[in-house]
Amino acid sequence: MMIWIIMIVFSPFMAFACWYAKSKGIIAIFISSIIFMFISRQAFAFGFWYFDIMNILEFLLWIAMIFVLYQSPKQIIIVVPIGLLLYFLTTQLNLFWGMF
Repeated sequence: MMIWIIMIVFSPFMAFACWYAKSKGIIAIFISSIIFMFISRQAFAFGFWYFDIMNILEFLLWIAMIFVLYQSPKQIIIVVPIGLLLYFLTTQLNLFWGMF
């Protein structure tokens, strides 16, 4: 029960972050990159010798996220490499108690 209360409290802040990610500027690009990193961590498994899709539905969500965050070619060219760099840097970390 406590997890749902925590989710209710934090959901307006997460909604604001997702809304702000669609705006212009450095902060919006950074937020978009973090969103890209989290969805990539859910969709893909990465190891020393492999790169695998975890679940086809999460992969479809990853593609939809790219379409939703897309504003211009310049913006997505900046967001994707930063998000991938964050993904590869945080692959071995246990973020949010293993949820991501």
